[in-house]
Order: sequence, then C-alpha cells, then structure tokens
Amino acid sequence: MELNTIASQKFEFCQFVLSDNGIVEIAENEFAHEIGFTLEYLNGKHIKDILSMICHQWAKLLPEDFFKEPSNHLFLPFYNEEGEQLPYGMALRSLMHGQKIYATLSPHIYEKDLLEIKSINELPTQAEIVTQLFLKLQAAESRLNNYVRNFPGVFFVQRPDLSFSYISPTFSKIAGTDINLKSCTWFINLIHEEDVDYYIKETEKNSKINKPFSVSYRLRNPETGSIAYVLDIRTPQISPHGILIEYDGIWVDNTRQAIAESSLSSSAWKTTLATITNGLVHDFSNIMAGIFSISELYFSTIEEGNPMFKGLRQIKKNALDAQQIVQRIIELNRKQSNSRNYYDAEQLIREQLDLIRIILPRHIQLHTEFSGEELPIYTDDVLFRQTILNLAMNASHALGNKHGKVSIKIRRIKAGETMYGGTLAGPRIAKCEGVEISFSDTGFGIPLDHLNKIFHPFFSTKEATKGSGFGLYNAKLYVESNGGFIDVQSVPNEKTTFYIFLPLADLGEDDSASDADHCLIESRPALLAYAFQDPSELEIIEHVRQEGWGIVCFQSPAEVIKYMAETRTLPHVFLAISITNDPNIQDLLEHFKKCYPEVRRTLSIIGSNPEEIPSAIKDSVTFFFTQNTKLQQIIDSLNILVKK
Repeated sequence: MELNTIASQKFEFCQFVLSDNGIVEIAENEFAHEIGFTLEYLNGKHIKDILSMICHQWAKLLPEDFFKEPSNHLFLPFYNEEGEQLPYGMALRSLMHGQKIYATLSPHIYEKDLLEIKSINELPTQAEIVTQLFLKLQAAESRLNNYVRNFPGVFFVQRPDLSFSYISPTFSKIAGTDINLKSCTWFINLIHEEDVDYYIKETEKNSKINKPFSVSYRLRNPETGSIAYVLDIRTPQISPHGILIEYDGIWVDNTRQAIAESSLSSSAWKTTLATITNGLVHDFSNIMAGIFSISELYFSTIEEGNPMFKGLRQIKKNALDAQQIVQRIIELNRKQSNSRNYYDAEQLIREQLDLIRIILPRHIQLHTEFSGEELPIYTDDVLFRQTILNLAMNASHALGNKHGKVSIKIRRIKAGETMYGGTLAGPRIAKCEGVEISFSDTGFGIPLDHLNKIFHPFFSTKEATKGSGFGLYNAKLYVESNGGFIDVQSVPNEKTTFYIFLPLADLGEDDSASDADHCLIESRPALLAYAFQDPSELEIIEHVRQEGWGIVCFQSPAEVIKYMAETRTLPHVFLAISITNDPNIQDLLEHFKKCYPEVRRTLSIIGSNPEEIPSAIKDSVTFFFTQNTKLQQIIDSLNILVKK
C-alpha cells in the first residue's frame, strides 16, 4: 500500500485473536476490507507481517515476540511522503490470556508531539482521530483552567498601550474589581497614586530588553480603599525589528509578606526609638520632679493670701500632672511585650485616661462608666494599653472636627449571659465569666460595605499618610490571642461602638493561661486548617469564619504538629485542604488519627481530580469535600461534627 494513502484510510477500532506464536486466527472482516485484503488471506498470517503491509516502517518498530508480553501497548505512527513521522497513527494493544493473545488496533494521538504539527495539511481527517484529539485538548484545557484558578498568582498579557489582551479571573480577588481589558487607563487608576510614576518609569525602562524583570507596587480597591501589595514579574516580547509587541507576566499577591516586613521594620524602629526616647523621657521626668519639689517647697512657706499663692499652686499641680503623664509613657515603653501577668482590667484603663485625654481634642467629651469591682485578667499589659489607645485614636479620627462624645464602659459578664447584641457577628453567649469593654463614639459611623473589612490588615479609610491600617488588625490579634472576641456595631451618622470581651482569670489556678484557652474553645467551635497555600485566603475559610468559628491556619506541616503539641485546647475539627495533590496531607491525617483521635478529620480537594485521591486518605476522614460541594453543605457538615 502506498504511503500517501495510508493517512487517509478510515481505520476504526478492530480486534484480532492470535495464537501464542503470533499467527492470526480470527480477524474482523471490516478491517480486512479497509486495508484491501480478504479475510481468508489475513487468517493464518503473522501479525507482524500484516502490520508491515500496512506501513513498512512499522516493521522496525515492532520488537520480536512483542505479543507475548502479558500486557503491551505500542504506538505505531503514520509517515508523510518524505518519510517524516506524523504525530498520529495507530495504537496496538495486546493481552495474553491462557494460550490465546487478544490484540486491538485503534487510531491514536502521540501526546508528546501533538503540538509539533507543522502544517494544517498534516492534521488527521479520520473521525476517530479527530474525536480523540478534541477530547485530549478538552482535558488539557480543563487541567490548565484548574491550574490558573488555583495558582497563587494572576497571569496577564498586556499591550504596549497598557491595555490587556488577557487577565486570569483570579485578579478580582487581589484588586476587588471587575476586569476591563480594553481600557488603557483602567489599570493605572488601580495603582496607588504614590506608585504610578514608579510603575510607568520601570516598565518603560525595561521595555526594550527581552528579559524578565520585576516591579513591586500597591493596588487600591476602588470600592473599599483597601490596599494590596503585588509583585509584578513580566517579560517584554520584542519583534525582530525591536518593536515591543506585548508583556507576558504574572502578578503575585505580596500583601502578607509586606505585612511581615512592615512589622519587622516597625519593631526594629520602635526598639531604636524606645532607646532614644527613654533617656529623653527620664530627663524630662527629672526636670518636672525638680520643678514640683521647688514649687512645693515655696508653696508650703506662704499663706493663702499671698499674691504668689495661686500661681505656685497651679505650677505644683501642672508639674504633678506632667510627671504622671510621663510615667504613663514610660510604662508603655519600658516593658517588652509577650510577658503576661495578673492585672485589674479597670485599673489598666484608669491609668490610660490621661493619655486618652491628650489623644482626644478638647471639643470631644470623654465619659467613663466603671463597675467599681476588681476584674482580674491574665494578659500582656503593654499590648492591652496599646489596644485601648488605638481605639481612642480611631474615635478621634471618626469624630474629626465634630463636637461629640467618647464613652468607655466596662462591666462583668457572667457565664451564659448574652452579649454583643446588634454587632457585626451577631449576639454571643459567654461560655465563661469575663469582662466586656465597650468603646463608643458619636462620630459619622462606618459605612456598611466597610464593616466586614475594618479588621483586615492595611484597610484604612484615612489618607495614605495618616493611617497604616494596622490599628484594628493588631487589636483583633491581641484580643483573640487572649481567648477573647472583638466586634463592632455602627449606625451611620450616629454612633460606633467597639466591644472587647476578655475572660476573667481564675486566681486559684496555677496555670492562668488555661482560663483564656478554655473560654476560647468553649465559646465557639474551633477549626484548624492546613494548606500549602495560605488557607486564610481561601473562600471556604472565609465562609466558615463568618459562621462564628474560631480558625487557626497553617501552611507548614511542621507548624501544625508544633501547634498541636503546645496548645492546651484541641480544635474540634482538623480541615486538610489538598491543593493539586499535596503530598503532606496523608501524613498529617495519619498524625491526627494516631495522636488526636478526638479531633474530627475532614478533607477538601481543590484543583485535583477526586478520583486520584488514594482510598486510604478518603477512609481516614469523616467528611470528604470536592470543588463541587456547596459551601453551605460544608458548613452544615462541620456543624454536625461539633454537635457529635
């Protein structure tokens, strides 16, 4: 048969029955007819001879006695008129069963060379081959879409005029806005105003070099004003004539790294600043102590009718007030955080009132309401003071030039008492005795679309130079690390109230930290989540958190094991999130099964085929979720585990 007619043959799936020495005993009549031979001619022939008649190059590809393997699979390519191998042909499969060999011959695509077709004329025309080609391309496209959707970054192709021809859909998670491919200014408007010139300058500078380069800048959400830090890695595509065609690149959300770097930088600067200012503060304190001592000495020697009496009394009072304020500043700077002890919550707040009055402008009234009883808490007093001052600064900003009032109220909460009525997360029932601190202002309130974001890092409604977006974020970290809760209630143009709940310390216990941990774990269901990509950014975690769960997230298996070994309160549920077949999942599930059998184990699959997950992993969990599992169904399943 001529080579130029081979590729046009309408080969379909066909079967043979061979003897143990490769002789054809049974062949299909349709196959014999299509290759131009009678069935009687084929029967009794050796399978290798028949295949060589179809394409003589196949004779060199067929090993001796290839059909005697228990199971075999060979790809037999077609060739063009020049004798070049084509990326499609026939697949020969053989299976030995007893004394017989069963073989099949069917159209097939050679995967590795599939994209190396040089001409449209070399594309196959057989219906079976085209069907296979379509199915393979469809599977490849689906797999690529999974990679793009779950990859921790955004792929893009940008034109020289700064419009885009492609942006992967995950961009909206970073920037919080819809994608606009046609506009030349859309993306520029998203870049932080302080970074626009830098972005344009760096892009133009590297546009003539056909090498990858990177640039970091900030994107501002046009609706909420929140900031995302991105690392932009792109490669200019240059024509042979030196003309810029486009940029191929990827954006990586660098916000959490920026948070870490900012915290380290801030910590280093605070250490340096504390070293410098501590000496100055002590010197100032000594000066005020001298003024106070001299004024007290002279004041004690004169009568009330003396013209100097009132003046000296005022000097004495102001010197004493200044000494007390300086002492508050020294208290905030002289101690290292992460050192806990017993404190009276009311007393800590009373000691901060002098500084709060300095923070609040004179047109703002300060109202306090104390319980008058001792409310012992086991905490880091430095972080507690910083949290209270952060709330005071937020209240001052909320009121601005408006005449209003800031109220601080503290009260004891009994176990089982309902609190936080009307707040963002809704009312809660205290599972242990604690203290509630409410911090209210009669400012302009918080817009409803901002309420869900105010505890996020970098989120701020202030001007870029007046707010870091860390105040409420740090307050939330402090409160939750002490086994408490923070929430907010706001009425636009009327009032905003922040509520903080901290568990009271049991002074009879040797290990006081156990009270906070016990209250945290008992007050709401707790979940520990693991994924090699930051779990806190995943949609499933956000929805579970909104349902009132306490969540701890880890990216490292070692961190999970360390946390479980050190924590005094076990989570109710361990959620392992497998992204594209994470190899650490099975070891972690086995670790929990062996060491913490009381913790319920669940598994969520993202970006992987559930059928590829080993049955041993599926059998080791109570619930198994896939990408098609609805979020509400996941939450309902988790709630069932807690009830059990």
